[in-house]
Amino acid sequence: MVICDNRDSTNICILPNQQPSAPMRYLPSVSHLFTQSARLAVLALSITAATQASAAVLAYWRFEGADASSYLADSSGNDRTLSDYGSSAISTVTPPAGFWDYVQEPGVGTFANTQSAGMTSNTTKLAATMTGVSFSSATVEVLVNLTDFSKGTTLVSQGSSMAGGAWGFNVTADPSSLGARNLLFVYHTDATGTAKVTIDSNIQLTASTSYYLAVAYDIAAGNFTFYYQDLDDPESTLQSVTKTVASGTIYGSTLDVNVGGYTSFNTLTGTIDEVRISAGQLASNQLLVGVPEPATMSMIFGVSALLVGLVYRRKRNR
Repeated sequence: MVICDNRDSTNICILPNQQPSAPMRYLPSVSHLFTQSARLAVLALSITAATQASAAVLAYWRFEGADASSYLADSSGNDRTLSDYGSSAISTVTPPAGFWDYVQEPGVGTFANTQSAGMTSNTTKLAATMTGVSFSSATVEVLVNLTDFSKGTTLVSQGSSMAGGAWGFNVTADPSSLGARNLLFVYHTDATGTAKVTIDSNIQLTASTSYYLAVAYDIAAGNFTFYYQDLDDPESTLQSVTKTVASGTIYGSTLDVNVGGYTSFNTLTGTIDEVRISAGQLASNQLLVGVPEPATMSMIFGVSALLVGLVYRRKRNR
């Protein structure tokens, strides 16, 4: 009789009257292979499954579609379509290398990303009316590739640095007293446009590099978390920086919300995409995320299942 011990991933067999020696190794046990395949599946699910409740999205501009009525539309369902009122019309462009091919909105679904918005300085102007929306706690997300830091860049804002304005998600110029190409958030405390609080992340961006950027904040709590990922670096993962300041109160502006530049000192030159504004300070697992093509994920699950099936069959036929 041959006695085999397969309590772990290596089967050890002992012949009669033989002392245990070096393990006789052959096919991993079914349980081990199943565990490995399960880990693969869990990894895939962690990337693709929308397990969190969807965020309370205030506006989501994806810049998809053949004409302005489509690519300026608000996909959140809140009908906050952007208006294009600049001297240079927005251009829809192929997303830069690094931008996600597919975007997952947790709790909603996965969407193909085929177009982005090309912008030039402050001559491309996009705005949407969001009267009555409270921005005391919110999350702002973008994909962006900036090519010019000679002036300050405004990614998304509501009258940042203007009288009657409320907030801005910005990047400093190069050079700047706040640090060159520094990602920051600014909010106003009154209607003057000069009484404001600036929270700098110390995240320094690089020209012509694709990024995912976000800020999730609660002004009353004085908590601001910046998220960033270098999308051109395949080894890069989502990073965060949290800053805590004194509790404050944001001015309740009635100005439009702008995507990109709109004045001589609020500019954006480059490409922007997947601009989403959500109510409240989202957790990291509620943020937008790039995922592989759905067919790729199906292949991963299929290969895992096939592996388990083949090994189980060989075990039964021995």
